[in-house]
Amino acid sequence: MFGSYKPVLSSMKPGIGIVVIASFALGGCNMFSRLADVGKEPGMTQIQNPTHAPHYAPVSMPMPQITKRKRAPNSL
Repeated sequence: MFGSYKPVLSSMKPGIGIVVIASFALGGCNMFSRLADVGKEPGMTQIQNPTHAPHYAPVSMPMPQITKRKRAPNSL
């Protein structure tokens, strides 16, 4: 019963094991810098008013004319 038991990792091809180990190693690349930022406020940029920009030009578009709709009493 236990004589034919093989561990899962020994029956896998070596390439698959390398891929699994590499995925775990690369998954934590940014882990320490992210842990250092725990509890800090996020970095924000200052809000800028676009009307103070040197090349600002306001845009005005004409509004569409109001059209009356036909009433369809039994329509979905």
